[in-house]
Amino acid sequence: MTEYFNLHSFQTLQEEWERLLPFTEADNLFLHPKWQRVWWETLGDNSKLHLLSISTETEMLGIAPMVLTEREFSFLGGTDLFDYHDFVVRKDREEEFFQRLIEYLEAESWDKIRLNSLHQNSPTLSFIPELARNQGWSCEITTEDVSPGMNLPEDWESYLLKLTKKDRHELRRKYRRLYSSANPSHSACLDIQGVDACLDDLFNLMRLSHEEKRGFLTERRELFFRTICKEMASSDQLRLYFMEIDGAKAAGILCFDYKNKRYLYNSGFDPIHSKLSVGLLLKATALHDSIVNGFDYFDFLRGDENYKYDLGGIDSQLFSLSLHR
Repeated sequence: MTEYFNLHSFQTLQEEWERLLPFTEADNLFLHPKWQRVWWETLGDNSKLHLLSISTETEMLGIAPMVLTEREFSFLGGTDLFDYHDFVVRKDREEEFFQRLIEYLEAESWDKIRLNSLHQNSPTLSFIPELARNQGWSCEITTEDVSPGMNLPEDWESYLLKLTKKDRHELRRKYRRLYSSANPSHSACLDIQGVDACLDDLFNLMRLSHEEKRGFLTERRELFFRTICKEMASSDQLRLYFMEIDGAKAAGILCFDYKNKRYLYNSGFDPIHSKLSVGLLLKATALHDSIVNGFDYFDFLRGDENYKYDLGGIDSQLFSLSLHR
């Protein structure tokens, strides 16, 4: 059997990538070529793009979306803007793909390979360590983070029953307090028109809510947010929600929809309304909307913030894998 290794640009690979992705274990928002391309175009100028496809004579086995930076291979993008990374590998062809990938990498010049944000179910964690050690490379796997999420039931009452008694009571109590103390309204930004103005409001709320987010929102990361939100809006995958109190934005959350999942990507709130739990309750409203619209899974994404567990999140583990010659 003949194996083919090819390096691509996004333009030459995108259509095949999109066709392959539904047939992989790593079919998620962050592995879509649209997400990866936007990151590369806005933030990838310090690395060499290394989009590798591995094929046989008859079909593509998978794609390795990597960059090379000072003799270190890694996935495109860091943990600041990507919650999941992986190789894009056709189901039931993983062993063959990873064997060929190791062969390819053996012929390349590098000192380290760093593979971050691998989900606990990633086939990369199953195949790469043994293949790498057989090659004489050292391999280390470390726990990187958690990524809470939850399977969604058919209706809101069933969701409430999935919560602990304490969390269910607290959520209902907070809703009662909000509506008895204020007159909140909700709005959504779902399409390209108005995205920039909506993101201005979200960025303001993010900076107000947390010192760390003020440092996070650099000019280039803002450009990434604006670009990816317009891309997602063009395919009806953008969900940018706000809660207003007395006509002013009190909380905002940025979500993306991908197939049967909703991803809660970022959020912010005005601390003057913190006693009304506006941030948590807007997230609960997005959860409610996900259930009403028949989504199967709500992904809170990386991080162990308390609100994720208050709303029923269950941890998945994220791992980092590093290889040295």
